[in-house]
Amino acid sequence: TPSTKGLLNRLLGYRAIRWWFSIEFSDKCVFIFICLVIFCALLLSFHLELVGEIVANAAYLILLLGVFIRLKKSSKKNA
Repeated sequence: TPSTKGLLNRLLGYRAIRWWFSIEFSDKCVFIFICLVIFCALLLSFHLELVGEIVANAAYLILLLGVFIRLKKSSKKNA
C-alpha cells in the first residue's frame, strides 16, 4: 500500500540499509575502516592492547583494499 511505502522511506534504518547497498565497495571499505579505528580506540581505552592491535591491523588491510580498488577503477577510467 502507498502509506506503508511512505512509512518505510521515513525510517532511518531502512534508509541506512538502502544507502549501504547503493555505495561502491571501496567506499564500504573506507567506512568499515573508520568504524574499526573507533572500535580500536575503545579497546585501547579498556587496556586490551592485544585485541586492539589485531583490530587495527585488520582495519589497515581493509583500508588498503579499498584504496587499491579505488585506484584501479580510476586508472581504468583515465585509460
